[in-house]
Amino acid sequence: MSRKYVKWMVCLAIIICSMGVFYLKTEKAGENALASFKKIGDGPLYTMMYYGDYGFGDYLKVGKKISAYDDSLSKDVACSCFAALSKEGDMIFGRNFDWYDNPKLILFTRPIDGYASVSMVDMKYLNFNSEEEVANASKEELGRLLDAPYLPFDGMNEYGLAIGEMTAMGTEASIDPGKVTLGDLTVMRLTLDHAKTVEEAVSYIEKYNVYFPPAPPLHFLVADAKGNSAIIEFVKGEMKVLKNDKQWQVATNFIVYGSNEKTKNGCRRYAAAERVLSENKGKLTEMEAMKLLEEISQPTTQWSITYNMSKGSIQLVIKKNFDDIMSFNLPLKS
Repeated sequence: MSRKYVKWMVCLAIIICSMGVFYLKTEKAGENALASFKKIGDGPLYTMMYYGDYGFGDYLKVGKKISAYDDSLSKDVACSCFAALSKEGDMIFGRNFDWYDNPKLILFTRPIDGYASVSMVDMKYLNFNSEEEVANASKEELGRLLDAPYLPFDGMNEYGLAIGEMTAMGTEASIDPGKVTLGDLTVMRLTLDHAKTVEEAVSYIEKYNVYFPPAPPLHFLVADAKGNSAIIEFVKGEMKVLKNDKQWQVATNFIVYGSNEKTKNGCRRYAAAERVLSENKGKLTEMEAMKLLEEISQPTTQWSITYNMSKGSIQLVIKKNFDDIMSFNLPLKS
């Protein structure tokens, strides 16, 4: 047996052993995540920590048209986001998720090949429609929770980058056959796992097709700890990036690109958020941001959340119970 052959066999054995260890680590990460899953509030609200690999790097190589939504919408299932970006205060991202009443999950992730983050997940899209279904789920059915990292509806990562999406009728994205296609929710996972700034988030999203159906047409608001934000929209097949020109930015449920003041003022929530942010020159405390979310909430608001992009603190209210604010923290990196 030649030395070259022996050397090759040793290398192969190392590779195989490494793959085995990687699989065990991945499997262990999933087991630990499921072990951390628990109910922490009414709504119902659950939490889970997924520290380890969830296969997102492999997913990005091939993509898939993952979208959690369907296109049966009522007029009140429409969300709001704003970024308060005053240099004199903390950078705060506010978000109302206005949708249908389903179990909710606050998810903490720390992937091996990306940044730690916190995100909110509507558990209906993990096939859990009620608290009873969660309580009575078998071990195999609870395994669906391991798909939760692929379903962030909003979130913030350890560098203070925050993102959320909202319906926006008229959105029209094109498909470039030379690019991998991602669904709207996995686009947000892409930015949470890999982008430190708005500029990086835009650069990452530009590399992929963004696919919405069966989701309603959507657009994104992304902001960072440096005081930058951008509304990302798709108009007539082209990606449009509207960067903030003030110390705040607001997005609700219409295409902002090319819109006039009549359209903007025609949305009560948009007009109210603009008024409050303008009066305060983009400087809001976490409590003031939550009060603004209360003002622009709707009957269908399922959660209201503020992400402090400067400190990593998170304030969460479930189903408009603004007298019961839950606090969480995501340690930030400088």
